[in-house]
Amino acid sequence: MDYFKASRFFLFAAIFAVVIVTSSTLFPFIVGKYVFFRACVAFATIFFSLGILFQDQKDEMIKRMKEIIKHPLAIGVAAFVATFVLAGFFGVNPSASFWSNFERGEGGFQIISLGIFFFLSTILLRDWKAWKKFFILFITASALVMLYGVGAGLDMNGFVGEKFSTNMRFAGSLGNPAYIGTYMLFAAAFALICAFRAVTKEEKRWFFVIAGLAVFSSWASQTRGAFLGLAAALFVSLLFVAYNNQKYKKYILGVLGFLVVVSALLMTQRNNPTFQKIPGFRVFTISLQEQTAQTRLWTWNAALKGVKDRPVFGWGPENFSVVFDKYFDHRHYNLKTGGETWFDRAHSLYIDSLVQTGIVGFLGLLTMLGAFFVVWKKSVLLKGISIEERGVLLGLMIMYCVQGFVLFDILPTYIALFSFLAYMASRTQKESK
Repeated sequence: MDYFKASRFFLFAAIFAVVIVTSSTLFPFIVGKYVFFRACVAFATIFFSLGILFQDQKDEMIKRMKEIIKHPLAIGVAAFVATFVLAGFFGVNPSASFWSNFERGEGGFQIISLGIFFFLSTILLRDWKAWKKFFILFITASALVMLYGVGAGLDMNGFVGEKFSTNMRFAGSLGNPAYIGTYMLFAAAFALICAFRAVTKEEKRWFFVIAGLAVFSSWASQTRGAFLGLAAALFVSLLFVAYNNQKYKKYILGVLGFLVVVSALLMTQRNNPTFQKIPGFRVFTISLQEQTAQTRLWTWNAALKGVKDRPVFGWGPENFSVVFDKYFDHRHYNLKTGGETWFDRAHSLYIDSLVQTGIVGFLGLLTMLGAFFVVWKKSVLLKGISIEERGVLLGLMIMYCVQGFVLFDILPTYIALFSFLAYMASRTQKESK
């Protein structure tokens, strides 16, 4: 038996955790996903370990392991995982920080599983053929995510979710439109990478179509954080490609200018009732006076007060509700309209990191993100990749960093992020020698 092949199989299977919806559980869009993902990673780890013990390729795999642990991205991911778990042990509820709960499942154990997923992917997927298969499976999973949302929207038997309506925000099989916006942009980027590396024109066209559908699904979620991330990614990516490709520089700058003008004009109409009736126009209604923006600001204020109380290791992952209750802002509740009076997240990747894992965990997060930019900028091997693909790689990380100001991660977005980082590490692994 080829143990390493079996390990790869379970890594590929883990991608499909995003599709699982368990209607019999209290949190149907969450529980099944993390149970399936953790099981797949566990089996992948077991078979990889058996391969190291009994298979002829073990020497090659051990060599790869020694190479990858020196890679900046591997160091960054290890720093993120280690500081996240460490902060939990110093938090107010170490058990909750490590095991989490049924509603989130984002404790230390899951972060360790994601770290293992990253390292195994980097070690076992070494060439473009393997990564192309990985991306195609990821895109397939994202298509199933979309199809589930269609089934729920049509109120088909056995599907859980919101029915189609004028103001409906598409959520797919993730259950929350805030997350599908970001997840589908990862799928779009992976499709673009495949398109730029496609051998035939027909294959290239198909991947471009898939990327377009993924962006459309992201837009249909009407998630403003993802939209801001997409806008920033397009701006940076197009500028990068224009700077490095003089042949298309004028055309790219023209398209970029057109998009900026159109977006600015639509933003000026964000309070126009006629425009507000347009499906998807919600992404342009960005204002600090908007209700969701206000609740975030109140929550961030409470979170920053919590940071002052426990600045080094924070309150521990999964313990933000303690901070929210301690510094509760009464404006969250309105006698006339009601409101949300319980938050377990600050709704910001960076503020959540600060309050839950302290300065130590926050530095771990920045180390992981910063490692990407170091590798992207300095890698000699990346010069063998097309300018367009390099633009996509840069834009994708820009998108993630920008959307993180107003959103936080769940398992599907974590899977997408760690898949992306693993691809980047695998493509540049030889440079770490």
